[in-house]
Amino acid sequence: MKIFTPIPAAMVLILSGNAFSDSNTAYQDQNGIGNNAYVDQAGPGSHHNLVHQEQHQGFNTAVSIQVYEHHSTVLQYQDGTSNYANAFQKGGSDNTAMSEQSGIDNNSLTFQFGEHSSFSIHTQEGIGNTAWTYQQSGSSNQATILQNSDFSNATVTQVGSHGSEAMLSQGGEMNRGDILQIGEFHKAHLIQGDGGKNDADIRQLGHSHEAKMYQDGWYNEADISQAGSNHFGKTMQYGYGNDVYLGQIGENHHAEAIQNGWNNNSLVAQFGYNETAKVHQHGENNQSFVSQ
Repeated sequence: MKIFTPIPAAMVLILSGNAFSDSNTAYQDQNGIGNNAYVDQAGPGSHHNLVHQEQHQGFNTAVSIQVYEHHSTVLQYQDGTSNYANAFQKGGSDNTAMSEQSGIDNNSLTFQFGEHSSFSIHTQEGIGNTAWTYQQSGSSNQATILQNSDFSNATVTQVGSHGSEAMLSQGGEMNRGDILQIGEFHKAHLIQGDGGKNDADIRQLGHSHEAKMYQDGWYNEADISQAGSNHFGKTMQYGYGNDVYLGQIGENHHAEAIQNGWNNNSLVAQFGYNETAKVHQHGENNQSFVSQ
């Protein structure tokens, strides 16, 4: 039994008429040992797309797939060891997926399905970080993940979203951050500085919300959940073992919580219209609850 080698087998598929793509461009530049680069632009309906992959040092893997996609771009740069980048664009147009990795064992995953004119960028330095962007059925969204960390995880999900922006930055080690946006014109900024094992979540559903979150220390937890329209939420945590939750439902709420110290807890729940709450806690073992 004869086994096709990869390149002749691919040529057989192309010549058999299974590929209906045109005017796509792919560049691959490898300098090192054991690197792997893969581009698939042969899917039906794919045209005028660009992929540029550049790899240095060793044992990196870059994967780019474009199916039913047009006028979109994937840029993947790897300088390190055993990094993995995967960008999958399907059924959309004018999208950009970028990843830049230096370090060891970092993972970058970008999925843009049925998306139009959206942008995602991952920049990773350190060891064992994972960055994930998922954009589907939306337009004009921006997702930015910056990791100068070790063993941290970051996720941005934008589904049915239009004109939204998400930025997630991680330092330290073993931090986890998650941003979810559904709706229109949201803004989310999540920053995790020095320290480690911090956990942060931002969820935005509806219209024109803004959330800002900052964590510095160890074992802090923060959550902002916004539903409705035109809410603003902000949390800042410094220290160890602090926990804060801001929940906003309705319209035009404003909530802020700042915690500095150890084992402080704050909960703000806002319902209805035009409520404002500001909580500042400094010290240890403080408890705060606001319901409006």
